[in-house]
Amino acid sequence: MNNPRPISTPLDPLSRIPARTQTDGEDNQVKEVSIEAYQSAMGSLMYAMLGPRVDIAYAVGLVSQFNHAPHWEYWIPVKRVFRYLGATRHL
Repeated sequence: MNNPRPISTPLDPLSRIPARTQTDGEDNQVKEVSIEAYQSAMGSLMYAMLGPRVDIAYAVGLVSQFNHAPHWEYWIPVKRVFRYLGATRHL
């Protein structure tokens, strides 16, 4: 993410992350993201969380629940956390 738009909170307080089930249609298969990319992003966020950025602990815990089968709707909150980190580098 080059020059992300700054944001003031790590998660949107009004949105929910939907739980996916095994009964979801096959048309959602094309919307999957790379599991390696998702887990790599989660590892980076967890590393930042363990150091000076404890303010993202809840957001990282929430989005890390989907490491086994990431989909595009789980990638959106991950990118939001990165946008928050970019906007709050000075903290």
